[in-house]
Amino acid sequence: MIVIDASAIVAFLLREPHHEIVESCLLREDIHSVDFMLAECASAILRAARRSRITEEETRTILEVLEELQPIITHHSSRRLVLKAFQGARKLGGSVYDWLYLRLAEELDAAFLSMDKKINADARKLGVETVINDESLAG
Repeated sequence: MIVIDASAIVAFLLREPHHEIVESCLLREDIHSVDFMLAECASAILRAARRSRITEEETRTILEVLEELQPIITHHSSRRLVLKAFQGARKLGGSVYDWLYLRLAEELDAAFLSMDKKINADARKLGVETVINDESLAG
């Protein structure tokens, strides 16, 4: 079981570094995420389009693939995780948004898949296994 954040989904969609790891997990693992992940992904895709990293046609295709992925991802409500996420963000830094993913992984006793070095480090501090432990990650 893996909890995946928006950075990993976007890396897969935009064919960024480590996208093949994300693809492998999406094909073979039980994938979970928080309920707002789709909106976070759409915002990142919009940012890429505005910066001309992707064409209008690529944007449409990527959004279609994003929609096709949703049935294979179990989405969890972030409501019940907010207090714990707030506490983690306050104590160790980062955003409440990032910590919602971490708290879900902790709650499900799942591995965590992110392209963000800082959030992966925080996951390991919590005792949550990370799928990627690469120093080349951003963050």
